[in-house]
Amino acid sequence: MTASDGIEARQRRLAELRQEIAEAEATLFALQETIRAERGDAGQEAIRGMVAENQRLTAANQVAHQATATAYAALEMAVHASRTDSLTGLLNRVALWDRLEHDLHLARRHGAMLAVCFVDVDNFKHVNDTLGHAIGDKLLQGIARTLVGAVRASDTVCRLGGDEFVVFAPISTREDGIQLGMKITDAVSQLQLQVPCALTASVSVGVSTYPQDGDTVSALLAKADDAMYLIKKARTGTASGT
Repeated sequence: MTASDGIEARQRRLAELRQEIAEAEATLFALQETIRAERGDAGQEAIRGMVAENQRLTAANQVAHQATATAYAALEMAVHASRTDSLTGLLNRVALWDRLEHDLHLARRHGAMLAVCFVDVDNFKHVNDTLGHAIGDKLLQGIARTLVGAVRASDTVCRLGGDEFVVFAPISTREDGIQLGMKITDAVSQLQLQVPCALTASVSVGVSTYPQDGDTVSALLAKADDAMYLIKKARTGTASGT
């Protein structure tokens, strides 16, 4: 092989190497583009996945919040129903005991006085017997509204059961308690219902005061109940005609 032949061979080899390099670079460029594309697609897919998961979690969170709100509302309704008289909407016997105990606690702490009024509807049995229980219920509802309207918003009105109600309120003097009983009596005496005929009502109200007449719920209720029966007996000659 001559020198010239050797140079040509090296040139051809150099050209081949350059071609191989160019092809390799082209292949590498194509591979890099493919990787970029695949990475982009994967990234987009990942983003779409995250968006979908975020939407799912957001929806699940909203459902959970709604379920929690519904459960809480149902619980509040159940608690309210357990402490409310279904006929009149007043606090019932259970709530009466708790609320009066709470108010007594406050009165003890602050050295204050409290009046408890035991309210009994006069001749209610006669209304039920002659006009029917539906009319009797309307009468109780009317008296309940009257009692609420006769006292302050801070005072408490409860239905003890049957034709008996209890009202209690903070007072400054024993005379305030007596005045509260008279106010309740006067307010109910002005009640008139058209059911369908005109129907009036009256109540007998006994009053006890804390601390003079007792320092427990049971003692104050018993004392007010006794006072109510004495008043009813004095007015009607008997305490059995309720």
